[in-house]
Amino acid sequence: MALSRVVLVAAPGAALRRSIVFALEADGFTAEAHASLAAALALPAATASICLIVDENALDGQSNRAATLKRLGIPVILLVDRIRKIPRVAGMKVLTKPLLGPSLLETVRALAGDPATT
Repeated sequence: MALSRVVLVAAPGAALRRSIVFALEADGFTAEAHASLAAALALPAATASICLIVDENALDGQSNRAATLKRLGIPVILLVDRIRKIPRVAGMKVLTKPLLGPSLLETVRALAGDPATT
C-alpha cells in the first residue's frame, strides 16, 4: 500500500494558501487546501494525511484550540507570527512566518518519513 502524500492546509489568506500549495506540489506532495480549519477537518480522508499545516489565523474564533488540533490525530505544523498563547499539542511543530528557506518542506518531509530527512 502506498504511503499518503497528502498534506492538509488550513489558511484563511489566499496568497499564503496558494504559496504553501505551490511549494508542496513542487516537492511532490498533494495539498488539500482550505480557507478554514473546519473545512479541512471535515474531509473524510483527513486522518490519512501526512499532517495539517495550519495558519494561526485559522484558529481565530476556536474556543479550545488544542482540542480542535488534537481531534484530527495527525501531526500539526502551526504557522505563527503574532499568536500569544500557542496551544499545547504533543508533537506539534511551530514555524514562524514569514517562512524563509526550506523549513516548511523539510518539516513535512520529516513527517512523511522521507529518507533524506530522517
